[in-house]
Amino acid sequence: MPATQFDAAATAHHTPTDRDRAVDAARLAALVVVMFGHCALLLATIDSHGVRIANLRS
Repeated sequence: MPATQFDAAATAHHTPTDRDRAVDAARLAALVVVMFGHCALLLATIDSHGVRIANLRS
């Protein structure tokens, strides 16, 4: 089994100094948008009345 402990100092040391953090922020924002989009699509249902957004347990 691979090691699951991460050393933040070692990771920071190996990160290039010219890394663009704005790109990291854009990637994070895109990931959050995709996650919320998938959640919204899981809750959307289409029936004879159109698209409905509802709780799956209702």
